[in-house]
Amino acid sequence: MYILLIYRNAQVMKIALSVFLFSLFPYWVMAQSNSYNYYVPEFKLPDSDSKIVVNEKGDSVLVVRFQKKDIGLNTYQDLVKTYKSTPFFANKWHNGEIVTDNEKRLPFIIAYNIENGVVYLVRNTSEVATLMRPKEFSVMGHTFKKIQNRYFEVVHEGRTQLLKEYECKLQLNNPIIKTGYETEGGSNDYEGEYIKSVTYYLNKDGKLKYLPLGRKIFSQFGVQQKEVEEYAESNKLNPKTESGLLAIFKHFDTLHK
Repeated sequence: MYILLIYRNAQVMKIALSVFLFSLFPYWVMAQSNSYNYYVPEFKLPDSDSKIVVNEKGDSVLVVRFQKKDIGLNTYQDLVKTYKSTPFFANKWHNGEIVTDNEKRLPFIIAYNIENGVVYLVRNTSEVATLMRPKEFSVMGHTFKKIQNRYFEVVHEGRTQLLKEYECKLQLNNPIIKTGYETEGGSNDYEGEYIKSVTYYLNKDGKLKYLPLGRKIFSQFGVQQKEVEEYAESNKLNPKTESGLLAIFKHFDTLHK
């Protein structure tokens, strides 16, 4: 198990997380900067000098440096592995707030780990950050609620609640034998990549229903399907985009039940 630290400009914000097999499984966070409204440029594993940085191509990458022991020779070999992207929402600390179980709203500086569904909180630069899973939190105008023990962003509140779930998985590349003739900038530069995706759901009466994008969404509107579909066509709304979904559901809210 390693302890992972996040820095800003190599001296600022520190987040400590436990890491197993190069996945980020968080435990606690530390912070020591004068501001958290910045891109988090670097993670660092103090025991192995590994970190997440923005490389010259503009990619956020996890660079893992560690030592492999040769038991027979009783020596250590320095190894470096690089993974593309990070598991954090927008790779930033955000000013935001959480909602407690007794409905109190408390302001915090927040970092949200999508992969593990955990939230890091600090109030100021002098305290150690806390790992929590609040019932609700908001950052940058995005409101997340815990439903069935998972976090969903509330995209729209109306006759039906439209939710968006963020997911992040580490996808490892197949090992290859390098010849020295590989092109730069390709997948060969990385051992793997953190892949982010989103899925939409409807929440009605506490029941989650997967919402496929495209024309299939119109079947969700029951007897008003034809009316909603005609509105979308006349206004050239694309049901495969979030902006199109929002416009369609907002129009649905205006119709008589």
